Amino acid sequence: MLLDELNEEKTIQNVNTLLENYDRLKRIAHSSLDLKSPKFDDMPKAQSIKNPSEEKIVRRLQAKQEFDAINKSIENLPGEHGRYRYILKQLYIYRTRPVEKIYRELHIEKDAYSKLKREALLAFAESFLIEDLLDWSPKTEIEQKSDRI
Repeated sequence: MLLDELNEEKTIQNVNTLLENYDRLKRIAHSSLDLKSPKFDDMPKAQSIKNPSEEKIVRRLQAKQEFDAINKSIENLPGEHGRYRYILKQLYIYRTRPVEKIYRELHIEKDAYSKLKREALLAFAESFLIEDLLDWSPKTEIEQKSDRI
């Protein structure tokens, strides 16, 4: 596996999918747990194996763990003058600036921005430890052709 080539396109898709859910993870991670006492009545019922309160707690803890790991991975990104961090924060965390404004603020052209963004997403995939975002599957013919261009 060490000699396999990283499928960068699929890896970037994996990172995008994760980071696009940042706001949702944040809402779940910071939601309050309104735990309620069990309700009893005298009607016969089938035993339920599920515990909704426990499921809420587990879902919230998992979201918090993933949310914190995303933030930590972004903060620990390498990159010249924090550009990787800046790009990912603007695109996925703050979501307040259009792409054109981001690359102008970095004083770079669109092509250089696209290259930096790609590098930032790949660096994030390497540093994110909760889930393996790196994809080592063989590239499709289209992906192989785009590499040659």
